[in-house]
Amino acid sequence: MAEENLFEELKSVLTDFKGFLDDNINDIDKVFDTVAALVPQLKDLVGLLIDLIAKLKAAIEKLSGELGDMTKILEMTKKLPAFLEIAKKVLPGEAVVDDVAGAVDVVTSLPGVDAIKAEIFALLDKITIHLTTVKA
Repeated sequence: MAEENLFEELKSVLTDFKGFLDDNINDIDKVFDTVAALVPQLKDLVGLLIDLIAKLKAAIEKLSGELGDMTKILEMTKKLPAFLEIAKKVLPGEAVVDDVAGAVDVVTSLPGVDAIKAEIFALLDKITIHLTTVKA
């Protein structure tokens, strides 16, 4: 199994958190004000989470701008499987060929930067809506 990249890890964590909120937001909302009256830091926590999401979105936006168009990198990696097949024949049993093939699989399976950003932003937006609703 290929190693997860940072965006896959982030997407997985956000999907899990969003799913938890989707399933439990009504229960959380019912008791939030009562618990916040006893533990005022709870409202601060939610506010800080909302701020953190905004900073995370800004960092992803900046990173996606720096990455630019990955088309040429993806084109290059799509040409590598044929090269690796020849390398396996010339270097039978060489582990590095399999390591390179694994890395190629990860890179070629990546959607474009805009698609990744859109998926993560959609999750962050839905989480923010849940948190804002509870904090209100």
